[in-house]
Amino acid sequence: MSELDKSYQLWVFNSSTNISELIEYFKKNPCEALILLSSHCLFDYERKQLTSEIKAQIEFLHFGLFNNDEDMEAIDQMAYEQNERQINQFSVYINRFKKSMNYSRNAYIHKALNNKFNIEQSLVFCGSFDPVNLGISFKYWKSSGAIILDISEGWQILKTFFNQPKLEIMVYHIKALLRSILPRRVDSFVFEGQRWNIHSNYRLALKKSLELKKRWIIPMFNSQTKNEFQLIGLHDSGKLLNLRPYSSSKRVVVAGDAYRPQVYPPYLFAFPFKSVYYIPIDRNDLNFFEKYAIRTIAQRPHFMRSLDFDIEVEYPDIKTVILSINHAGDWTALINRSDTDLLIEAFVKLAKHFPELDFVIRPHPTMSGPRAEGPNALKRINKLVLKSSLPNIEVSKLRLEEDWKRGDLFISEYSLSVIDAMKNGKLGLFCNLTGRRSFMDDWEKLGIDCVTSYQELEESLRAALNDQELVKRNRMALERYKKAILLT
Repeated sequence: MSELDKSYQLWVFNSSTNISELIEYFKKNPCEALILLSSHCLFDYERKQLTSEIKAQIEFLHFGLFNNDEDMEAIDQMAYEQNERQINQFSVYINRFKKSMNYSRNAYIHKALNNKFNIEQSLVFCGSFDPVNLGISFKYWKSSGAIILDISEGWQILKTFFNQPKLEIMVYHIKALLRSILPRRVDSFVFEGQRWNIHSNYRLALKKSLELKKRWIIPMFNSQTKNEFQLIGLHDSGKLLNLRPYSSSKRVVVAGDAYRPQVYPPYLFAFPFKSVYYIPIDRNDLNFFEKYAIRTIAQRPHFMRSLDFDIEVEYPDIKTVILSINHAGDWTALINRSDTDLLIEAFVKLAKHFPELDFVIRPHPTMSGPRAEGPNALKRINKLVLKSSLPNIEVSKLRLEEDWKRGDLFISEYSLSVIDAMKNGKLGLFCNLTGRRSFMDDWEKLGIDCVTSYQELEESLRAALNDQELVKRNRMALERYKKAILLT
């Protein structure tokens, strides 16, 4: 019997839905064959619990399994084209881009499933009021005739009301106007005859010797002053970009504070910045933003800290391995919340095969946000570690600097913190289990190691314990980076 001859129920859910909720629903509504489609990737202990309690044929699938590189970028481009007119209304554009992208990605996945399976009924479990809901597009699934569970009629009415396009635009303009005319206290300094107003110090790499003074400004007026710049880091740039059109962004300077590979789609992290100046963190960052016609300041301003570093001559023996989890959210259809789950589960497996080493999972600091991996993300990781019963693995509760100090080898799919650890004398190894393009492409060209399977990951760690090849390739990549990529 082929898959198209058998009738399936399709259940769509995210990490906000507890496993017990799925089991309880099945007991009340049994069926013979079931597709469990999650926006995250279920861990082994979760799959075993479901298989044990649900007496039906189960197909476990997750969003990342449908990550065709070209098709996902086409979805991003379509989302951009649908919402380009709002690009100068920063938060409106970002929200609408995510919704459009998720709608198309969910439709793409549903079509692929219908081509393979005979789906008689689709159900979507909803555990929160978030309109993005960890990658699930309720708008799409409702339009497809799926049953939406766990949302009351009252919540649905409220969500429909607050998601009205005209209301969204009106609220944006009210907020932008008020934020533009209300006085704002900023740090300020004068450099080469120009005044710089700092609207947020978050992740802003300024020299400690810089003398800052507090002053009050009114953004609407100060943004028009010719001898003043408004400075902010990329992560907090919405505090200035959300003032448009009432405050000009022509003299806004956004300082790079994140790792942005040149193969990254431009739709959220380049195109909305076309009216500002951008200070890149290195030449790869510069090339990315220049490619999309963003005004850049290629010479790093002297009031910012130098990003130069010394290359270690001797590296310590590997005793502690740290997984630095990169972020997963709805910034591009190329990224799925299952990406990090795959790497975390592989890391736990690695700890089992190397009992002589200590393994540490370092969660991203904001992964539990409702628009990131979700409120249950960290709980699931802690439970995975507990279920493993391995004495040599833990979830970090330390500050980044403390983990840098105790770690010898750092692993990630892509991560600025791992690159910074390498610059501070630690070893780095990158692992991409997603099946799509590598976001470490720029560093792979410099010679850094990036593996694409668990077997390669285990082999690379075993080799690193027995020879100096990983050390040599790390050192070579850093030397090439300093010579060709570092901006001074």
